[in-house]
Amino acid sequence: MDEIEFTKIHCGGNDFVLVDLREKSSPISLPELATRMCMRRLSVGGDGLLAIGAASQADLSLRYFNQDGSEPQFCGNGALCVSLWALENGVGEHRIHFEWAGREYEAHRKETAVVAELPAPEHLMTDLRLRSGKVVDYVVCGVPHVVVFESELHELNVEETGRKIRYDGALPPGGANVDFCQLLDRRTMRLRTYERGVEGETLACGSGAASAVYVAHTKDMTDTHVEVFTCTGSLNVHIEGQHLFLEGRPLIVYRGFWRLR
Repeated sequence: MDEIEFTKIHCGGNDFVLVDLREKSSPISLPELATRMCMRRLSVGGDGLLAIGAASQADLSLRYFNQDGSEPQFCGNGALCVSLWALENGVGEHRIHFEWAGREYEAHRKETAVVAELPAPEHLMTDLRLRSGKVVDYVVCGVPHVVVFESELHELNVEETGRKIRYDGALPPGGANVDFCQLLDRRTMRLRTYERGVEGETLACGSGAASAVYVAHTKDMTDTHVEVFTCTGSLNVHIEGQHLFLEGRPLIVYRGFWRLR
């Protein structure tokens, strides 16, 4: 019976199933594998599947599939997790390069953390009025995000409110992730995120943290280095011109084998 080795890994509770397919010869349906392996309670469970492949110019290539099998073009915490896995498995000593959706990115160790380069933000729309009348901000940091500034997050119903905004007709086709942001000062904020593809709140979102910081900085609400507190920890976002960098502490939880048939 054919089987595949996997690694369960997370960053701030945003958890993934990681598989190394660089030497896998038989074809595998990755969307199907994602839905089967990421099913909570009945399988390994995770917010998504990280699939590592061979690359011609970089150390490795990467694809990511949400829990529902859909394939977004980037995942910030996923980049941190893959970078840690690669460094722990000798792909690079202190620094790696990986390909994702036709672009090359760099990641490196920083003491006990990992820092990964993120896609340049684009398609920024500030003060966008939704069909509901709510005014939000929109930006694409690899994947589309709506940023909503709130006075407090503790009592917020992220599932209900996020679902309504995620499908709002004023957004581009496909909708967006929804990031609820509470500014604490110019260097710290709190964040809760409703993620499309998971269709619910995740414990952390790397591209969401970067999107919230970028929007806030554009509006002169934050500095260029911001610590973002999530439900289970924190991430750090650094802005250097038009370049975004995400810093976090991913953790390998366990390894195992999955029967393909």
